[in-house]
Amino acid sequence: MSKQNPYYNQRKLPLTITKSNELVRAQLQVENNSLANKIFYLLIRALGADSFPKISVSARELGDNTGGSQYRAIDTATDVLLNAKVKTVFKDSDQNLGFRKSNIFTDCDYEKGIITAKFNTGMKPHLLELKKRFTTLNYFELMDLPSFYSQRIYEILKSWEKPDGLIELTLEAFYDMISFPKEMRDDFSFVRRKALEKAEKDINTRTELRYKWEPIKEGKKVVGLRFTIGEQGEVTKQKRAAKEENKKRKQAHLESAERRPIFQAASTCRREHGIEPGGTCSLMKPRAKKCQTCRKYAEVKSPNPTLF
Repeated sequence: MSKQNPYYNQRKLPLTITKSNELVRAQLQVENNSLANKIFYLLIRALGADSFPKISVSARELGDNTGGSQYRAIDTATDVLLNAKVKTVFKDSDQNLGFRKSNIFTDCDYEKGIITAKFNTGMKPHLLELKKRFTTLNYFELMDLPSFYSQRIYEILKSWEKPDGLIELTLEAFYDMISFPKEMRDDFSFVRRKALEKAEKDINTRTELRYKWEPIKEGKKVVGLRFTIGEQGEVTKQKRAAKEENKKRKQAHLESAERRPIFQAASTCRREHGIEPGGTCSLMKPRAKKCQTCRKYAEVKSPNPTLF
């Protein structure tokens, strides 16, 4: 950009952009338009404490991302930005569900190669003066990602990159955060092909983030997604798998014990004496097998309350 341009900002722009975790993980109601997302990143990067809410950037910084007619591409992308909404869901003090919705921008202009946009004032807590629960994103990695879905998945994974590198999301929550249209939500094979597999390839080859994903199933139905980020995520995944396997072994052992007459005798005894599940029996005889079984499974193992 020429230094004679009245919108030229001589301050050194950062290599990263920052968003609150709430904004990154919010239900971003926006059309699938990667250029709109890149203009959003460009505007966030140019933000300064004294420039909010209105900011101007040069369309030249988008490089070859406009595709075809720059005017038409930016016209369409800014339409998307003006219609984009952020929805956050929360629970109030009485644990009732509530939500908060707001537009990201109030107006956008394009003149002489300059894009000027005015952020909704409600976006300020999500973009400036962030001290906790925020995500720092590499600006140049974001701008290099070619699709809207790759950009959004990158943001979401970065927001959960730590502490353990393993993310599990319900399919519904994932769809809401990515803003999938209804016709895509009804066809997971399409989501897999157009979004998940493409994003995995884009992000692993174009950024420093390394991850794998897999579906979480109930029977044959996909109900969620598991993302494993780097070596840390692999270690966490192995630990969780080992813990789950150990839990299954204990449960199988307990179920096997439940079929034994001595276990049934201990269960009957507890009920007859009115002892609550997990409660201690004051009548216990240390050497009686029935009492030993009761102690092992009822007081220490916290068994099925319907039996004890």
